[in-house]
Amino acid sequence: MQCPKCNGRAYVYATKPAGTLKQRYRQCRICGHRFSTWEEIEDRELRGYETSNGSKKERQAPDLFEFNAKKKAG
Repeated sequence: MQCPKCNGRAYVYATKPAGTLKQRYRQCRICGHRFSTWEEIEDRELRGYETSNGSKKERQAPDLFEFNAKKKAG
């Protein structure tokens, strides 16, 4: 996220949930300007796909913890 004042990089220093919204408090790494952003959580299903033999499958989100464990092991 860019700072609206100097276009520097900003980081999140606090998050406040508000129902389906999240308010994130950010601070610029360069000038120290503080600002907030609102994010809406989008609740939608993942799309399915068809394989080459015509059967339908649902796409699943990858398990990042399992991915990292395999990466460290091998």
